[in-house]
Amino acid sequence: MNRRTGTSLVEVVVCITVGSSLMLLSVTLVERSLRLSQTMQAASERNRATLNFCAQFRRDVRSAPQIERWSSDELSLGAPGRQIPDAIRYRIDEGTIERTAIRDDGTTRREVLKLGPDRHCELGVEEQPTLVVLSIYRRVPNGPDQRMLERFVATNLGRWPPAVTIPGDQQ
Repeated sequence: MNRRTGTSLVEVVVCITVGSSLMLLSVTLVERSLRLSQTMQAASERNRATLNFCAQFRRDVRSAPQIERWSSDELSLGAPGRQIPDAIRYRIDEGTIERTAIRDDGTTRREVLKLGPDRHCELGVEEQPTLVVLSIYRRVPNGPDQRMLERFVATNLGRWPPAVTIPGDQQ
C-alpha cells in the first residue's frame, strides 16, 4: 500500500479558517480594550481636572473678603473699596466653567473647565454665614429628576471661620 505523508487541501483550508477566525476575535477584543482604556483615561483626567478646579474654587472663596455680585451662572469675588483689581470671576456656560483672575497689574489669567454637554453647573450663595456653593450635575435620561448631583462644593466666604470657644474650655 502506498501511504502519502502530508496534509490534504481540505485540512489546510480548515486550519486557515479556524486561524483567521481566532485572529479576528483577538483583534476585535484588543480594539475594544484599547477604546475602553482611552475612555477610562479621559474620564479619569476629567475627574482630576474637576477636583482641582473645585479645590481652586474653595481656595478663592475662602481668600475673598466679599462677593461683588452673583447669579446662578456668575460669581465675582473681590476686595472691598477696589475697582475689581485682584478679583476672581467665575462664569458658567453650557458644559463649561470659566475662572478669570484679574490682578492689580492688569494681567488676567483665564482657566476653563470643560465638563461636557451632559453636565450642568449652578452657583449659589446662602446668607448668615455667607456660604458659597458650586453644584455640578450630570443629566440622566429617563431619571425622575433628569439630573444627578455629581460634585458639591460649599465653603464659607473669607478666611477660615474664627476660632470657636467652647464653654468650660481652659486656655
